[in-house]
Amino acid sequence: MKYFRSKIDLWLPAVLCIALGFPIINGIYERVWQPLAILLPVALFIIYGFVKLRYCIDGEVLIIKAGFMVSNRINIHDIKRIEKSNSILSSPALSLDRLSISYGKYEEILVSPKEKQAFIDALLLVNPDIQVSL
Repeated sequence: MKYFRSKIDLWLPAVLCIALGFPIINGIYERVWQPLAILLPVALFIIYGFVKLRYCIDGEVLIIKAGFMVSNRINIHDIKRIEKSNSILSSPALSLDRLSISYGKYEEILVSPKEKQAFIDALLLVNPDIQVSL
């Protein structure tokens, strides 16, 4: 099994720190514990998802794992095309420096592996018919 970690843009953790950090710090300062009981587990869940987001190639299957969940399982032989993308659509990618993977009949998913070329090469080893346009 080969693992590829997601590239992380610096602005994303900064936005999350501001969005969740200030209310948590304010709750501690004001001694308001009810919001903390909700925000702290949410923040920990998001951080764990960031740390554990990875793309695994297991035989002929691409597995996209995000935290506790397995987001997608894609048969590599179903992948038709890989293209460079900067789309802001929601996806299992922590960077806007993304790859668009087209598979199946009309499915598409955006990923952001830190080592793009190694990721593409690993997919091409399984399915050399994938069209790559970067």
